[in-house]
Amino acid sequence: MNIDIKQLVIGLGLTAVLAVGAGLFIGWLTDTRWGTRALLHSRPRRNNMPPVVPLALFFIWLAGAGLGAALVKRLFPNITDRQFAIAVNIIYVIWGVVTVGTTTFFVKRHFARGLRGFGIRFKTAGRDFAWAAVNLVSVWPLIFAAMYITLFIGKLIYGADFQMTQHEELKLLTEYSSPPMIAAIIIVAVVAAPIVEELLFRGMFQTIIRSYTGSAWIGIFFTAALFSMIHITNPTHLPAIFVLSLCLGYAYEKSGSLLRSIFIHAMFNATAVIGTLLGA
Repeated sequence: MNIDIKQLVIGLGLTAVLAVGAGLFIGWLTDTRWGTRALLHSRPRRNNMPPVVPLALFFIWLAGAGLGAALVKRLFPNITDRQFAIAVNIIYVIWGVVTVGTTTFFVKRHFARGLRGFGIRFKTAGRDFAWAAVNLVSVWPLIFAAMYITLFIGKLIYGADFQMTQHEELKLLTEYSSPPMIAAIIIVAVVAAPIVEELLFRGMFQTIIRSYTGSAWIGIFFTAALFSMIHITNPTHLPAIFVLSLCLGYAYEKSGSLLRSIFIHAMFNATAVIGTLLGA
Protein backbone atom coordinates (compact mmCIF):
# COMPACT_ATOMS: atom_id res chain seq x y z
CA MET A 1 0.00 0.00 0.00
CA ASN A 2 1.39 3.40 -1.02
CA ILE A 3 1.19 6.11 1.64
CA ASP A 4 1.54 9.80 0.79
CA ILE A 5 3.56 11.01 3.77
CA LYS A 6 2.87 14.69 3.08
CA GLN A 7 -0.89 14.16 2.94
CA LEU A 8 -0.74 11.96 6.05
CA VAL A 9 1.10 14.64 8.04
CA ILE A 10 -1.30 17.34 6.82
CA GLY A 11 -4.28 15.17 7.71
CA LEU A 12 -2.99 14.41 11.20
CA GLY A 13 -2.16 18.07 11.79
CA LEU A 14 -5.60 19.17 10.64
CA THR A 15 -7.28 16.57 12.83
CA ALA A 16 -5.33 17.81 15.84
CA VAL A 17 -6.25 21.44 15.13
CA LEU A 18 -9.94 20.54 14.75
CA ALA A 19 -9.89 18.58 18.00
CA VAL A 20 -8.31 21.46 19.90
CA GLY A 21 -10.71 23.90 18.27
CA ALA A 22 -13.73 21.82 19.22
CA GLY A 23 -12.55 21.75 22.82
CA LEU A 24 -12.04 25.51 22.87
CA PHE A 25 -15.44 26.17 21.32
CA ILE A 26 -17.23 23.88 23.77
CA GLY A 27 -15.42 25.65 26.60
CA TRP A 28 -16.58 29.00 25.23
CA LEU A 29 -20.18 27.78 25.07
CA THR A 30 -19.98 26.58 28.67
CA ASP A 31 -18.36 29.75 30.03
CA THR A 32 -20.76 32.11 28.25
CA ARG A 33 -24.02 30.17 28.66
CA TRP A 34 -24.19 29.33 24.96
CA GLY A 35 -22.89 32.76 24.04
CA THR A 36 -25.66 34.71 25.74
CA ARG A 37 -23.22 36.31 28.20
CA ALA A 38 -20.29 36.62 25.83
CA LEU A 39 -20.67 40.31 25.01
CA LEU A 40 -22.27 41.68 28.16
CA HIS A 41 -19.29 43.95 28.82
CA SER A 42 -18.59 44.89 25.21
CA ARG A 43 -18.36 48.66 24.91
CA PRO A 44 -19.84 50.50 21.92
CA ARG A 45 -17.49 52.67 19.88
CA ARG A 46 -18.64 56.27 20.29
CA ASN A 47 -18.90 58.08 16.98
CA ASN A 48 -20.98 60.58 14.99
CA MET A 49 -20.39 58.96 11.63
CA PRO A 50 -23.21 59.36 9.07
CA PRO A 51 -24.36 56.03 7.55
CA VAL A 52 -23.50 57.32 4.08
CA VAL A 53 -19.77 57.29 4.89
CA PRO A 54 -19.32 53.47 5.07
CA LEU A 55 -21.46 53.05 1.94
CA ALA A 56 -19.46 55.66 0.03
CA LEU A 57 -16.13 54.11 1.06
CA PHE A 58 -17.37 50.65 0.08
CA PHE A 59 -18.47 51.69 -3.41
CA ILE A 60 -15.33 53.76 -3.96
CA TRP A 61 -13.27 50.68 -3.06
CA LEU A 62 -15.20 48.42 -5.46
CA ALA A 63 -15.31 50.95 -8.27
CA GLY A 64 -11.62 51.80 -8.05
CA ALA A 65 -10.48 48.19 -8.31
CA GLY A 66 -12.92 47.44 -11.14
CA LEU A 67 -12.05 50.54 -13.17
CA GLY A 68 -8.34 49.85 -12.72
CA ALA A 69 -8.72 46.35 -14.16
CA ALA A 70 -10.76 47.70 -17.09
CA LEU A 71 -8.13 50.36 -17.76
CA VAL A 72 -5.36 47.75 -17.92
CA LYS A 73 -7.34 45.78 -20.50
CA ARG A 74 -7.92 48.90 -22.56
CA LEU A 75 -4.32 50.16 -22.48
CA PHE A 76 -2.75 46.74 -23.00
CA PRO A 77 -5.12 44.73 -25.23
CA ASN A 78 -2.51 42.02 -25.91
CA ILE A 79 -1.68 41.40 -22.25
CA THR A 80 -1.54 37.71 -21.28
CA ASP A 81 -3.84 36.24 -18.63
CA ARG A 82 -0.93 35.79 -16.22
CA GLN A 83 0.26 39.38 -16.67
CA PHE A 84 -3.30 40.67 -16.30
CA ALA A 85 -3.78 38.72 -13.07
CA ILE A 86 -0.57 40.16 -11.60
CA ALA A 87 -1.58 43.68 -12.72
CA VAL A 88 -5.02 43.34 -11.11
CA ASN A 89 -3.46 42.28 -7.81
CA ILE A 90 -1.08 45.25 -7.92
CA ILE A 91 -4.01 47.59 -8.60
CA TYR A 92 -5.87 46.06 -5.65
CA VAL A 93 -2.93 46.84 -3.36
CA ILE A 94 -2.56 50.41 -4.65
CA TRP A 95 -6.27 51.12 -4.39
CA GLY A 96 -6.28 49.44 -1.00
CA VAL A 97 -3.74 51.98 0.23
CA VAL A 98 -6.02 54.78 -1.02
CA THR A 99 -9.01 53.17 0.74
CA VAL A 100 -7.10 52.78 4.00
CA GLY A 101 -5.98 56.41 3.87
CA THR A 102 -9.51 57.67 3.16
CA THR A 103 -10.99 55.50 5.89
CA THR A 104 -8.40 56.71 8.39
CA PHE A 105 -9.35 60.31 7.57
CA PHE A 106 -13.02 59.69 8.38
CA VAL A 107 -12.19 57.67 11.49
CA LYS A 108 -10.14 60.53 12.93
CA ARG A 109 -12.94 62.92 12.06
CA HIS A 110 -15.94 60.99 13.41
CA PHE A 111 -14.74 58.63 16.17
CA ALA A 112 -14.16 59.61 19.77
CA ARG A 113 -10.42 59.20 20.43
CA GLY A 114 -9.80 58.70 16.70
CA LEU A 115 -7.99 55.49 15.77
CA ARG A 116 -7.88 54.31 19.39
CA GLY A 117 -11.63 54.62 19.69
CA PHE A 118 -11.98 52.79 16.39
CA GLY A 119 -9.95 49.86 17.72
CA ILE A 120 -6.48 50.48 16.28
CA ARG A 121 -4.05 50.24 19.19
CA PHE A 122 -0.66 49.00 18.09
CA LYS A 123 0.62 48.42 21.63
CA THR A 124 -1.84 45.50 21.93
CA ALA A 125 -0.69 43.92 18.64
CA GLY A 126 1.22 41.06 20.29
CA ARG A 127 -1.69 40.06 22.51
CA ASP A 128 -4.15 40.44 19.65
CA PHE A 129 -2.03 38.21 17.40
CA ALA A 130 -1.93 35.44 20.03
CA TRP A 131 -5.66 35.63 20.70
CA ALA A 132 -6.39 35.75 16.97
CA ALA A 133 -4.75 32.34 16.63
CA VAL A 134 -6.89 31.00 19.49
CA ASN A 135 -10.07 32.48 18.00
CA LEU A 136 -9.35 31.02 14.56
CA VAL A 137 -8.59 27.55 15.92
CA SER A 138 -11.82 27.72 17.95
CA VAL A 139 -13.94 28.42 14.89
CA TRP A 140 -12.18 26.00 12.48
CA PRO A 141 -14.50 23.08 13.36
CA LEU A 142 -17.54 25.22 12.49
CA ILE A 143 -15.96 26.38 9.22
CA PHE A 144 -15.20 22.80 8.21
CA ALA A 145 -18.68 21.71 9.25
CA ALA A 146 -20.16 24.43 7.01
CA MET A 147 -17.96 23.27 4.12
CA TYR A 148 -18.89 19.61 4.50
CA ILE A 149 -22.60 20.38 4.85
CA THR A 150 -22.41 22.47 1.67
CA LEU A 151 -20.63 19.63 -0.12
CA PHE A 152 -23.13 17.05 1.17
CA ILE A 153 -26.17 19.08 0.09
CA GLY A 154 -24.54 19.87 -3.25
CA LYS A 155 -23.98 16.18 -3.98
CA LEU A 156 -27.60 15.41 -3.06
CA ILE A 157 -28.89 18.08 -5.45
CA TYR A 158 -26.38 17.99 -8.32
CA GLY A 159 -24.97 14.49 -8.08
CA ALA A 160 -21.80 12.77 -6.93
CA ASP A 161 -19.57 14.89 -9.19
CA PHE A 162 -20.44 18.13 -7.38
CA GLN A 163 -17.41 20.01 -6.07
CA MET A 164 -17.00 23.31 -4.24
CA THR A 165 -15.53 25.97 -6.51
CA GLN A 166 -12.04 27.25 -5.83
CA HIS A 167 -11.45 30.91 -4.98
CA GLU A 168 -10.19 32.95 -7.95
CA GLU A 169 -6.90 33.85 -6.25
CA LEU A 170 -6.23 30.21 -5.39
CA LYS A 171 -6.97 29.22 -8.98
CA LEU A 172 -4.27 31.64 -10.09
CA LEU A 173 -1.81 29.96 -7.73
CA THR A 174 -2.46 26.56 -9.27
CA GLU A 175 -2.49 27.82 -12.88
CA TYR A 176 0.39 30.33 -12.76
CA SER A 177 2.67 29.35 -9.89
CA SER A 178 5.45 31.76 -10.83
CA PRO A 179 7.33 33.74 -8.13
CA PRO A 180 5.77 37.10 -9.18
CA MET A 181 2.27 35.61 -9.05
CA ILE A 182 2.87 33.92 -5.69
CA ALA A 183 4.28 37.17 -4.25
CA ALA A 184 1.37 39.25 -5.58
CA ILE A 185 -1.27 36.88 -4.20
CA ILE A 186 0.40 36.59 -0.80
CA ILE A 187 0.55 40.39 -0.49
CA VAL A 188 -3.11 40.74 -1.49
CA ALA A 189 -4.54 37.78 0.43
CA VAL A 190 -2.51 37.97 3.63
CA VAL A 191 -1.91 41.72 3.94
CA ALA A 192 -4.03 44.01 1.76
CA ALA A 193 -7.40 42.21 1.79
CA PRO A 194 -7.55 41.61 5.57
CA ILE A 195 -6.70 45.25 6.33
CA VAL A 196 -9.03 46.85 3.79
CA GLU A 197 -11.97 44.50 4.32
CA GLU A 198 -11.80 44.61 8.11
CA LEU A 199 -11.61 48.40 8.11
CA LEU A 200 -14.70 48.61 5.90
CA PHE A 201 -16.84 45.76 7.19
CA ARG A 202 -16.04 45.25 10.85
CA GLY A 203 -14.74 48.77 11.52
CA MET A 204 -17.25 50.80 9.52
CA PHE A 205 -20.36 48.72 8.77
CA GLN A 206 -20.47 46.75 12.02
CA THR A 207 -19.92 49.87 14.08
CA ILE A 208 -22.63 51.88 12.34
CA ILE A 209 -25.15 49.00 12.55
CA ARG A 210 -24.44 48.56 16.26
CA SER A 211 -24.71 52.31 16.82
CA TYR A 212 -28.19 52.43 15.27
CA THR A 213 -29.57 49.14 16.65
CA GLY A 214 -27.89 49.20 20.07
CA SER A 215 -26.99 45.50 19.74
CA ALA A 216 -23.51 44.09 19.20
CA TRP A 217 -24.91 40.76 18.01
CA ILE A 218 -27.17 42.40 15.41
CA GLY A 219 -24.15 44.29 14.12
CA ILE A 220 -22.14 41.08 13.94
CA PHE A 221 -24.81 39.09 12.09
CA PHE A 222 -25.77 41.78 9.58
CA THR A 223 -22.15 42.57 8.81
CA ALA A 224 -21.40 38.86 8.36
CA ALA A 225 -24.27 38.65 5.87
CA LEU A 226 -22.98 41.70 3.97
CA PHE A 227 -19.44 40.36 3.94
CA SER A 228 -20.61 36.98 2.67
CA MET A 229 -22.58 38.55 -0.16
CA ILE A 230 -19.52 40.24 -1.69
CA HIS A 231 -18.24 36.69 -2.26
CA ILE A 232 -21.37 35.73 -4.20
CA THR A 233 -19.22 34.80 -7.20
CA ASN A 234 -18.27 31.72 -5.15
CA PRO A 235 -21.72 30.75 -3.80
CA THR A 236 -20.54 27.42 -2.41
CA HIS A 237 -18.23 29.36 -0.09
CA LEU A 238 -20.97 31.50 1.48
CA PRO A 239 -21.82 29.29 4.51
CA ALA A 240 -18.17 28.94 5.54
CA ILE A 241 -17.47 32.64 4.94
CA PHE A 242 -20.50 33.56 7.03
CA VAL A 243 -19.19 31.45 9.94
CA LEU A 244 -15.75 33.03 9.63
CA SER A 245 -17.36 36.49 9.51
CA LEU A 246 -19.20 35.81 12.77
CA CYS A 247 -15.84 35.00 14.36
CA LEU A 248 -14.29 38.18 12.97
CA GLY A 249 -17.15 40.34 14.22
CA TYR A 250 -17.22 38.68 17.62
CA ALA A 251 -13.46 39.08 18.09
CA TYR A 252 -13.78 42.80 17.31
CA GLU A 253 -16.62 43.37 19.75
CA LYS A 254 -15.14 41.20 22.49
CA SER A 255 -11.67 42.75 22.41
CA GLY A 256 -12.47 46.23 21.14
CA SER A 257 -9.45 45.80 18.85
CA LEU A 258 -9.76 45.80 15.08
CA LEU A 259 -6.24 44.38 14.91
CA ARG A 260 -7.57 41.10 16.26
CA SER A 261 -10.05 40.62 13.43
CA ILE A 262 -7.40 41.69 10.90
CA PHE A 263 -5.01 39.04 12.25
CA ILE A 264 -7.71 36.34 12.17
CA HIS A 265 -8.56 37.24 8.58
CA ALA A 266 -4.89 37.22 7.58
CA MET A 267 -4.25 33.86 9.26
CA PHE A 268 -7.28 32.30 7.58
CA ASN A 269 -6.19 33.50 4.14
CA ALA A 270 -2.61 32.42 4.81
CA THR A 271 -3.72 28.87 5.58
CA ALA A 272 -5.66 28.77 2.30
CA VAL A 273 -2.64 30.01 0.33
CA ILE A 274 -0.25 27.62 2.07
CA GLY A 275 -2.65 24.72 1.59
CA THR A 276 -2.90 25.48 -2.13
CA LEU A 277 0.86 25.72 -2.53
CA LEU A 278 1.26 22.39 -0.74
CA GLY A 279 -1.43 20.84 -2.90
CA ALA A 280 -3.51 20.03 0.18
